[in-house]
Amino acid sequence: MEHRSHRYQDKWLWLLVPFFGVLYRHTGETASLKDLLSTPIYYLDVATAILVIGIIFTVTRATIVHLDRRVAWEGQAALRAFIQGFVVYGFTVLLTVLVSFFYNEFFMTRPPEFNVAVVFAYDVPFACLIVTIIQMAYGLLYMRAHYEARLEQKAGAQEANTVSRKTILANFGKTKVPLASSSIAYVHKVGDFNALQTFEGKEYTLDDTLDQLEQWLEKTDFFRVNRQCIAQRRAIVSMKNDPTGKVLLKLSPSPTEEITVSRKKAQEFRSWMEQ
Repeated sequence: MEHRSHRYQDKWLWLLVPFFGVLYRHTGETASLKDLLSTPIYYLDVATAILVIGIIFTVTRATIVHLDRRVAWEGQAALRAFIQGFVVYGFTVLLTVLVSFFYNEFFMTRPPEFNVAVVFAYDVPFACLIVTIIQMAYGLLYMRAHYEARLEQKAGAQEANTVSRKTILANFGKTKVPLASSSIAYVHKVGDFNALQTFEGKEYTLDDTLDQLEQWLEKTDFFRVNRQCIAQRRAIVSMKNDPTGKVLLKLSPSPTEEITVSRKKAQEFRSWMEQ
């Protein structure tokens, strides 16, 4: 299975790292902001917290991008969720515990009443909450990218479907016959099927609908004269207005039924004929 790696438009998420770092530092803090701002150690704490959040963000993003290439959400959602959760939350818990312990026990001089266990109780859940928010943000970006890719694919399919075709596959009995579009005089509905008439006077049936043929045939050469007929310009021998505003067409080869252009499309048809 081929997996698609999305290019995330995620630069704005990096702006949240300092914000989350400050919140991370203040989690469980009982001292007033005024007291903290007057303590030099506070600024080192904030810088360390921002660094930790930055590392967590980087690892989370790298994990998501890597798994996008290896384990897509489509069809492997359970496996993807397990691997991503195990790696991201495992790393977050391990980093938070190690940094909180070594930083507070060996690098910083804390007051006697300071309890590192309390730090663990606040830091680990909050770090996991931040990771959850980050993953949710990337989940939304993933869905957006996936949706835009689907739209592009659909647009490409529609564009390919509307490209003029030089050859149309028609039925002659049980045989498929390729016919050049230039050989088609007109296509009209006969009972429950569509009949194709060539300039040579041969008649074939089609599996395609008139709506499909209208998209495929060159619009400078073919015109949907009504809901039941598409005619080529060279097949139109003459036209005549009737009292109701419709246009009566004489085609060659001659069809068994009368072919008319509706009053609603009459002006458009005349403009097309003059091109």
